[in-house]
Amino acid sequence: MKKLKKVIAFTLMMVMMMAMSVTAFAAEGKATVKVDNASEADVFYQQIIEEDTSARTGWNFVKPDYAKAFGNEDAQTIIDKLTGKNGQTALDEITRSDKLAAIEATTKAEKGEFSVSKAGLYVVKLQTKDGVEKKYNYTTMAFYVSRNDIETGQVINREAKKEPKKVDKELTSPNDKVVEIGKTISYTVKVTVPYVPAGKPVAEGGLRFAVHDSLTGAVYNVDDKGNLVLSVKLGKDNYNLSADKVTLADDKKSFTVDLSELVKESNLDANKEVTLVYTVTAKDVKINNEAYPEENGHKYNKEDEVKRVDSYTGDLKITKTGDGKNLAGAEFVILKGTEVNDNTEYAVLNDKNELTGWTKKLEDASHVVTLDDGSAVAHGFDNETTYSFKEVVAPTGYQVKQTISTATWKAGLADNAQLATAVMDDDALVPLPFTGGMGTTIFTVLGVAIMALAAALYFVSKRTAKN
Repeated sequence: MKKLKKVIAFTLMMVMMMAMSVTAFAAEGKATVKVDNASEADVFYQQIIEEDTSARTGWNFVKPDYAKAFGNEDAQTIIDKLTGKNGQTALDEITRSDKLAAIEATTKAEKGEFSVSKAGLYVVKLQTKDGVEKKYNYTTMAFYVSRNDIETGQVINREAKKEPKKVDKELTSPNDKVVEIGKTISYTVKVTVPYVPAGKPVAEGGLRFAVHDSLTGAVYNVDDKGNLVLSVKLGKDNYNLSADKVTLADDKKSFTVDLSELVKESNLDANKEVTLVYTVTAKDVKINNEAYPEENGHKYNKEDEVKRVDSYTGDLKITKTGDGKNLAGAEFVILKGTEVNDNTEYAVLNDKNELTGWTKKLEDASHVVTLDDGSAVAHGFDNETTYSFKEVVAPTGYQVKQTISTATWKAGLADNAQLATAVMDDDALVPLPFTGGMGTTIFTVLGVAIMALAAALYFVSKRTAKN
């Protein structure tokens, strides 16, 4: 019996120790909160409701002033609503109203995540990092961390709530930074579906969300019905946007994409990324593309809000030399590649020496003519393509070169200063040999000489006779 009592006592002691250990471990537990989709922002947090065993609900505001963000009711009545059947709805509404923005949050989360060891309600505020382009307006968030979350070490993920004030825009291919006139350039525009706080004034016609895009130096590519060739993704999935949601204007040099159907009061698609991909055809030596968002009637088109992407074309320069000097008046055609054959393409230029197209007929190719410094320059070429010069007319006193000269792109130049150069040295004309008969000149000279000699002899003989 004594042994049984000892066993029971030992068992009870172990149970008590384990229970105390669980309590101790629970007290040291932590939940981790991660704020996603906020890499460009600093995250700050503040606990506003904590456990309070002396309060009627078992909870209370950390500071009385925090309750003011929830209305004019007393703290316990507010907490009743938050912990009641529709508590999550009440919390969502107060979050969407952005009234929580008045609460100061000063504790900074490193890398967008932080750990908490106390159950309760937390407020999270986001602020664009110093030195980072401000592209979003952020909504203050609030969420509940339970005692169970802490005891079990839960990782709680929360999506940043934000409204875009600027789009992300880039060349789909970095190689399109310098292109040839007539070539296709592809652009990718990314914008975030806005989170709509409750009670936010709605523009006439309802919630509106759009992307505006404009273009110089190029035209948008359209299908056979005249519609912009555009692909749309919502998140990672393709999205079918009807053609009537895209409006082309300004002779195919601007468009608007109406994405309002993605903005819902339920915020179902809020914070999802919309990706637009479209192409243009380069028409000038510089191509500029700009884009900005419109949200709820406000166009973010100020100087620091518009996203600009530029592309350029490169120049080709030939220098003509001969006898150690630069030669003016030499005429060249430009060809693509380094060989002349039946498939060779020759450049067609306008009166500014800008590329307008290509031809396989040498007689239809445009000529560039060297100036007094011996050089000629043409514009509108791709720095990843090889071009050559073929001389078709030589300067006066020189021979046409029978070989072509290939232009070499210079390294280390800025995108807007790309240049490929070539030099061609001409040989002077060889004098023609003297041809034809002797003619009558020599006989005339000889005749005059004989007559002069005869006259001299006549006068000498006459003078001798007198003597």
